Amino acid sequence: MKPKPYPKYKSSGVKWIGDIPDHWESKRLKYICSESAVYGANIKSEEYILDGMRFLRTTDITDEGELISEENAVYISPESVKGYILDNGDILFSRSGTLGRCLLFNKNRFGECAYAGYLVKFKVDKESLPAFVYYFSKSKNFGSWMSMIVIESTIGNINGQKYANMTLPIPSPDAQKKMILFLDKETSRINSLIKKYQKLIDLLKEKRTALISQVVTKGLNPNVKMKDSGIEWVGEIPEHWEAKKLEYLTTNLDSMRVPISSEDRVSGEIPYYGATGIIDYVDSYIFNEKLLLIGEDGAPFFEKYKDVAFIINGKSWVNNHAHVLRVKDTIKSELIMHQLNITDYKFYIKGSTRDKLNQDELSKILIVVPPSEEQKQISDYLNNETSKIDTLIEKINKQIELLKEHKTSLISHVVTGKVDVRGVVE
Repeated sequence: MKPKPYPKYKSSGVKWIGDIPDHWESKRLKYICSESAVYGANIKSEEYILDGMRFLRTTDITDEGELISEENAVYISPESVKGYILDNGDILFSRSGTLGRCLLFNKNRFGECAYAGYLVKFKVDKESLPAFVYYFSKSKNFGSWMSMIVIESTIGNINGQKYANMTLPIPSPDAQKKMILFLDKETSRINSLIKKYQKLIDLLKEKRTALISQVVTKGLNPNVKMKDSGIEWVGEIPEHWEAKKLEYLTTNLDSMRVPISSEDRVSGEIPYYGATGIIDYVDSYIFNEKLLLIGEDGAPFFEKYKDVAFIINGKSWVNNHAHVLRVKDTIKSELIMHQLNITDYKFYIKGSTRDKLNQDELSKILIVVPPSEEQKQISDYLNNETSKIDTLIEKINKQIELLKEHKTSLISHVVTGKVDVRGVVE
């Protein structure tokens, strides 16, 4: 059976919700809660410890309503967060930064946790189920409400009182249970498909990285004589190739970089670059040529299949989070870019600057240099082969986006009563 509309509707009284089934109610969130808009603990980062109770911040919650991996978690002494420890069914909303992210807390999944000050907690009463509120936070209607509130706000956040006054369509407790069972099943099915696609993308990225690594360090001739490169993560290279420090292949233009604060940026059509790519568009430029950029800090140096170097061409502005290199005529920019993206950065980023590649260490990076005629062959080959993989990845990403849109649309239709799923739940 496919879900059908309810037999009769009425106005919800709220534009961004629209009509709802005539036996439903419209209620503010605070009126279905036993605890409403309880702010988290204000704890300074200096108080974090290596082993204790997990302390949830806005950045720990993903867009999908999950928690990030424990390796990126922070911990706090349980004594310092008394009164802020979460119970099963507690709902957390992000009120600043990652606005609108929502977590339905489950102690069995997440363990004992406390929560930070930029999160706000709600505890739903017995007549309404927390999972229903959670699913509402994944609907298009919730997104419309958020957009309206953010436009009205002058400080770019959504405080606890605004969340508390948010109106929700409320069906009966029995109907909520059936809707949650339906959405659990359907969203699980969609999420499973998304995970399969994402795994396929990871395999393609792994193939792409392996291809680049093989070609830029070994060349295209499998029968060529080899020699030790002197580079631990490269191993042997063709006998007639050389390994040179990056400083001898490029001119560093870092001294020309100028950061622009968000308040001082004037909107335009010229890309403004940071550590990982374009972060804005401005109306003036510093550079107007082909350049190689690599993150100084903020780049994903230790993440799998994440590029840290990229080529730009034409007018541009670059802030102080990316190194700016002009590549000399002795080597193609693309070959250096590829090698920087497969470099093992543990040899260059150490100690207290683990997330920062300073200019001195950058200059020491060894680059494998083939003769000029081979450079063109390698560059052309990689452009052709990687573009095939990139095109396939793009197609799969579009499928993932369509699945995500379908999931959001499905949730929206169910939680606002546009379809009646009571008869399709086993």
